[in-house]
Amino acid sequence: MGDQLEAVLSFGTGAVGHELIAGFELSRYTDVFTQEVGLLPPIMLDDPVETAQLPIVTVPQYGQAGDSRSVICAPYVVDRLTLSKKVQAFVGGRFDILDYDDERTATSRNESKLSPLGGLVFKPGAGLSLYASGGKAFAPPSTQVVGPREPEQSWQVETGAKKTFLSGKGFAAVGLYQLQRDNIAIPDTSGLTRQTGDQRSRGIELELSAEARKGWVTYASYAFTSAELVRFAEIVPLQPPAFLVVDRSGNRPPFAPRHLFNVWTQKQFENGLGLAAGARYLSRQFIAEDNRYAVGGYVLLDAAVSYRTGRLRASVNLKNIANQEYETRGFGAASAIPGRPFEVLGRVEVLLGAR
Repeated sequence: MGDQLEAVLSFGTGAVGHELIAGFELSRYTDVFTQEVGLLPPIMLDDPVETAQLPIVTVPQYGQAGDSRSVICAPYVVDRLTLSKKVQAFVGGRFDILDYDDERTATSRNESKLSPLGGLVFKPGAGLSLYASGGKAFAPPSTQVVGPREPEQSWQVETGAKKTFLSGKGFAAVGLYQLQRDNIAIPDTSGLTRQTGDQRSRGIELELSAEARKGWVTYASYAFTSAELVRFAEIVPLQPPAFLVVDRSGNRPPFAPRHLFNVWTQKQFENGLGLAAGARYLSRQFIAEDNRYAVGGYVLLDAAVSYRTGRLRASVNLKNIANQEYETRGFGAASAIPGRPFEVLGRVEVLLGAR
C-alpha cells in the first residue's frame, strides 16, 4: 500500500532548457509467512508413487516464519537538460529511508542512502541518437533474511544507439550494459535464505521494428546475457549434524538464459479485425546455483485474434500453439515445474467515458 506524488516543471536558464521532475514516494509492505521443511519418503523416478502419510514430521531448525513490516520514504528529483539541439543530459537522485521490523524474528533495520543517476544523449544526425547512462539503486533485503543485514544495493551502466528510418516507421536500437547486485538473498541447498550473494550481468540487446505497410507492424529483439555469481557460498548438509560449505563463485545464476529471442508481427485491418503471431526462444538454463542440473532451451509459438467495433473490443490469445513441453522454476536445487501447455484466453474490453 502506498502512493507517489510527482510534479513537473519546465523552465530555462540562459541557453539551457530544463524539465525538472520532483516527487515523493511513501509505501508500506507487509509479509506474513510460515515455511516448514518436512521429512518425506523418497519417490522412484521411473515409477513415482506418493507414499507420504499425515502427519508430516518437520525439521524445526530448517523452518522459517515471519511477520514483517517495511516502510519506505523516498524523495527524488531528476533534471533533464537540453544543452543544444544535439546534446541532452539528465542528472538526479533518490534518497531512500527504510524502516523494517519483524516481530516474529525480533529483527529491526533502519537504513538510508542516496542513489544518484545521470546520463548523456548525443544526436549527430537526423533520426540517430547515441546515449550513455548510469545509476545506483537501494532496496530492503529479503524478509527471509533474519538479523541485522545490509540492504541490497545495485549499480548499472549502459551505452548504445537508437535509429529511426523509413520516415519514422522503422526503429532499430542496440545497447550494451553491465548490472551488479550486492547483498542479495539466495536460498541454498538447505532451503534457508542467506544474504551472501553478489551477482553480475553483462550483455547486449538488439531491437528492430518496422511498419512495412499501413497497419502491419513487425517487431524482433535479441538479448545475450553473461551472468555470474561473483560471490556466493552455500551450506551443503551431509549426514546430520555434519555439513560442508561450498563456494559457488563463478557459477551462472539459475534461470538466466544466455540467449533470448522474440519476434512478433501484427496486422490491423480497417474493418476492426486484428491478427498477430509470434515466437519466443529461450536457451538452456541452470535451475540452481550449483549448476548441476539444467532445463533445455525451447521455442513457444503464440497467436492472437481481435476485433474492435465502437466501444467494444474482443480478443482471443492462443498460447503455446505447438503444445511445447518445457520447464520453469521449481523449488530447491533439483526440481523444475512443467510449463503451461496450449491454452486459449479470451478477453472483452468496453471503453467508457467521452471519446
